[in-house]
Amino acid sequence: MSLIDVRTANESDCFLEIAECIYATDPFIYPTAFGHNKEKAVLAISELIKSPGSLFHYSNIVVAVNDNSVCGMLLYNEQGAEWDTERFYLLVNEFLEDKQKFEYASSTYFEEEAKRPEENHIEIVAVCVAQEYRGRGIASKLLTAFIEMKANKTLELDVLSNNESAIRLYSGCGFQITAQYKGFSITEATRPDCYHMVRAC
Repeated sequence: MSLIDVRTANESDCFLEIAECIYATDPFIYPTAFGHNKEKAVLAISELIKSPGSLFHYSNIVVAVNDNSVCGMLLYNEQGAEWDTERFYLLVNEFLEDKQKFEYASSTYFEEEAKRPEENHIEIVAVCVAQEYRGRGIASKLLTAFIEMKANKTLELDVLSNNESAIRLYSGCGFQITAQYKGFSITEATRPDCYHMVRAC
């Protein structure tokens, strides 16, 4: 494998590759919002990556690139972002399975994630390495580079409590568990246990 370049995403990157990583980050949120048809869900997310002001806009994404292919990404919220459910629904509805589920995910998750973080804080929304590149230390390199980029900021993230490899990664990068809570799901009975983790600047 050639050298991995970690940098801010730009409009020349393959948004479908970024969207595929985003979709893979959580088995509850993204299938609810965008459906279980992965191909259509990735097309929907890629439209949001193009949309200025969106939480998913490429200006809020750091990518790990190998031979001009996106092999990993980190999505974050530093300034606060727009989440207009109706506008985004109109933008992606041709790819969605269920309008009500998209609206539910929007009102109970995306609107909250899009809010402006506390002063001097950054919310890391998602971190993922493409399936074929896992196990090569790319997630660690991506997160370490992001920490260096934002050295004067307190970083926060949420992780499923059963995602042991992610928790080890975050702990190794200086994040500490500060809270445990029930995360997002379409039904109350299936809400997963999650940890909130913080890395002070």
